[in-house]
Amino acid sequence: MSWDSYIDNLIGHSAGACDMACIVGLDGSKWTTDAHANALQITAQEAAVVGRCLNSGDYTQFQSSGIVIAGIKYQFLRGDDQIALGKKKDNGAVTLQKSKSAVVI
Repeated sequence: MSWDSYIDNLIGHSAGACDMACIVGLDGSKWTTDAHANALQITAQEAAVVGRCLNSGDYTQFQSSGIVIAGIKYQFLRGDDQIALGKKKDNGAVTLQKSKSAVVI
């Protein structure tokens, strides 16, 4: 099952604050595909890192190497047990929100 329809839902409810999105499982699996026009083109390796960090709550890798999504390295700003935030000058920001079984980016 593809979760691509949720990308439109996320963007539609963001009031203009979001232009791209993807969903990965806490196990690092990609739930959305790269086929959607507004999908973040996250790699399997990047998804695995995101899933592992958000699942464990250990942001050491983000602190040392940044948050890498779709080949773009974002500076890690902060994180807690449910969220991680990053920014990239001239390229916006990234928000990673943990749910019970997935991470919405």
